[in-house]
Amino acid sequence: LLATNPMHALFGLTALSHAGAICFAVWSMYFLWRWTQHGGRWNAALAGGLAAYTYTVRYSEALLALPVFAMVIWRYVTLPEGATPTERIGFVRQWRWEIVALVAGVVVCAGPLWIHHWIAFGAPWKNGYDLCGESTGFGWKWFQENWWTMLTRLNTPGLLLLFPLGAAGLAYLAVHDPKRGVLLALWVVVLMTLTQLGSPYCLPGWMGAGGAGMAATTCAGASRSAFTATTRRTSAQARD
Repeated sequence: LLATNPMHALFGLTALSHAGAICFAVWSMYFLWRWTQHGGRWNAALAGGLAAYTYTVRYSEALLALPVFAMVIWRYVTLPEGATPTERIGFVRQWRWEIVALVAGVVVCAGPLWIHHWIAFGAPWKNGYDLCGESTGFGWKWFQENWWTMLTRLNTPGLLLLFPLGAAGLAYLAVHDPKRGVLLALWVVVLMTLTQLGSPYCLPGWMGAGGAGMAATTCAGASRSAFTATTRRTSAQARD
């Protein structure tokens, strides 16, 4: 339904693409969390597919590969306690098939865009940003010149006092629930930071000294809150 929704299409073609991207990112991370907790090929396929679709909305969302990759490794090294050699082999076999499902979801959702890139720009990893030079915003030189501006924009006019509180909460979560903390850190912190860094929104004088950057960081913070609340409720229901 979202694919045919005119408002979603409008957002995807304007500076308001954050809304659609955050929607699919939250659902992707939700199914990724379900997969790390309970396994299942459908959970894996939906996690990979929704993450890939998020990338088709905003290219910077390709960084969702970081939490996905981390949880793939985490699930592989976390075997049930007291597992016998036979059970261990069965778990690894199941993990492999789930990875196949995850990759299939990625290919189904991102494959058409990669084909378009190949035809239009000469390679799957090239896009329109290469033609205008905006992709240099994610380069090392840009980082050296703008890292301090980026850090200050995360708090002002980004999430204001909520940003340090959120960072403290994330640190607390990393100590008491390492898996969830790692997922959130790789998803929200890295993505929000690099999105701000590679965007002109973080530069003074752009759209009211960072008005659009505030939208990006607010969406990222809201998505983290929604994901945390949902997964904590799911975990509580599982314990009950």
